[in-house]
Amino acid sequence: MQDKVKHINQGITEVGKCITEGNIKDAMEKFSELDILLESISDQNSLTPEVLVSLQVVYQELEKAIHTATLKQSSIKKELKSVMQSSKAVKVYKSI
Repeated sequence: MQDKVKHINQGITEVGKCITEGNIKDAMEKFSELDILLESISDQNSLTPEVLVSLQVVYQELEKAIHTATLKQSSIKKELKSVMQSSKAVKVYKSI
């Protein structure tokens, strides 16, 4: 059981690191793995209710962080596309 909790802590850290680095795809994959591990522990009723609640709170916060990071990444991509289009327009204007 202690190994599973250690893996959960490691998974939480890895997901957080991926989010911080902007690697949303890996964060989502690691989050999915974490979800499966958390489910297996919850089904075994081997943790105290307090620990389970704490893990669920952290899990929900990670889920929110991934969602927020995804939205920000999408917004950044739109801004970059707009900047690139503006840059192309300037090049066309200068060539005239």
